[in-house]
Amino acid sequence: MKTLIIRFSSFGDILQCLPVANWLKSTYPEAKIDWITRQDSYELLSMSPNVDQVISFQREQGLVGLIKLAKQLSANNYELIYDAHNNLRSHIFVWAYRFFSNHKFQFIRRSKNRFKRFLLFKLRINLLTKPYMVDVSYLQRLQKLGK
Repeated sequence: MKTLIIRFSSFGDILQCLPVANWLKSTYPEAKIDWITRQDSYELLSMSPNVDQVISFQREQGLVGLIKLAKQLSANNYELIYDAHNNLRSHIFVWAYRFFSNHKFQFIRRSKNRFKRFLLFKLRINLLTKPYMVDVSYLQRLQKLGK
């Protein structure tokens, strides 16, 4: 399965997201996994044995650079795109990828539990699972693929 993981930054979040590549490789041993990240996280991801190609994006390239990258990568015909970042940049990238792509692919976006986090931080109401484990949140929606 040809897969693209989108997680641009930050160092700690990328470390917590690495189990995604491990899970994909153990579930789909033939999987080819590419990962888009910011330039400053390139070296960290390039050391992962389960990431086949790290694609770096420089923030200075801006919106136009992000759209150009999506156009360029649309030729790779990914079977699965996993948006582990789930922010404005990743939404724009996926929108542009869909626009330029002429093939079907499966798309999964990580839930950040924004409403539950809002309740916790603003109103001190904790509806998150206890203990809340961020690394598990990266795998929750993805693990439905294996069923």
